Amino acid sequence: MYANSLTVLFNYIEIITYLEFALLTAGIGYFVYLTTPQPLTAWQEAQVSGPYLYLHATWFGRVPLWQVFWPFFLLFNAMLIYVDYRAVNGAYTIASWATMHIIFALPVVYWTVAVWRASTKCGQRWQAFAARFITASAYFEYAIRYLIWKEYPFALFDCRQMMIEFGDCFFN
Repeated sequence: MYANSLTVLFNYIEIITYLEFALLTAGIGYFVYLTTPQPLTAWQEAQVSGPYLYLHATWFGRVPLWQVFWPFFLLFNAMLIYVDYRAVNGAYTIASWATMHIIFALPVVYWTVAVWRASTKCGQRWQAFAARFITASAYFEYAIRYLIWKEYPFALFDCRQMMIEFGDCFFN
């Protein structure tokens, strides 16, 4: 996360300074830390034997936190890197870039619920806090990307190649 979006935010958009971003991040982190409960000491782990049962068990928080957090985290970051790579190289228009983000919005909501429910069953509180904080920061990533999409598409896209999509870079 934030591989390309923070670069665009700080270098092209300049709507927020480094200090303001650090304070905002610290505030969100403090709020997430206060809402993170102490982990349970004993709980029954679900036996997962297929993709549907895995999704069901993760939704209800019946698997360890690492089994919920890491697969979705890696998939989400791979999607962001791939979509940005395609956009920077001119293979994606602004509309297709936004469509990919909309497609992955529902899995991010699913990931958030699954992490929140599974974080009560991890080993230590700092692990639950880190997973919740990174999951919550995915929404901030989406907010930055929405700002890029609507207000500053020229910062990420080569608008000279966007003449087929009339007005993508000029009338958003």
